[in-house]
Amino acid sequence: MYSKGALFGRWEVQRELPERRKGGRVYLCRCLCGAEKAVPGTYLQSGNSKSCGCLQKELSKSRQTRHGMFGTLEYNAWMSMWARCTNPRHKAFHNYGGRGIRVCSAWKDFSVFYRDVGARPSPRHQLDRENNSRGYTKSNARWALPKANIRNRRNTVLVRHQGTLKPLALAAEIEGLKYATVLYRLRAGWPLSKLFEKVK
Repeated sequence: MYSKGALFGRWEVQRELPERRKGGRVYLCRCLCGAEKAVPGTYLQSGNSKSCGCLQKELSKSRQTRHGMFGTLEYNAWMSMWARCTNPRHKAFHNYGGRGIRVCSAWKDFSVFYRDVGARPSPRHQLDRENNSRGYTKSNARWALPKANIRNRRNTVLVRHQGTLKPLALAAEIEGLKYATVLYRLRAGWPLSKLFEKVK
């Protein structure tokens, strides 16, 4: 039995369905591109089904492309970016395309995207936007580590610290305090001058 969120190729398990095929379990799965389909568990386990069909189409297309980077970390990040911003069925669409986040038209060509953002520094780096209210463009996109990416979310708490506006988590880290402690003080109404005081 597979739990919600289990990954098989491009499939992400959503839930088990009541139907059975040849006595085996069947799961509702969502493809990375946003398509959903009922997939037998045996197909997931064996690898007979890895996507809704988009993978095969891209493999065929990649044979005709010049960049030769199909399947790389950069290519997958590029594909995911487009899915989030253009596919209403994608699980993250409401946070991206659904709120007006767009991808610059030049980046329909992967080669242009790669030229503008460069190689991914490490597998841990994620495609991020410096200004969270703007779209994916050469001047706004970058590779960032998860910590920096998390600090850049819309719900990030910002405070003025050492003369500049910073995410509360970063300010707490600089001061050697736990984020939870500083956040509690902020919500409790502590003045900014005492927010980062260390209790002796």
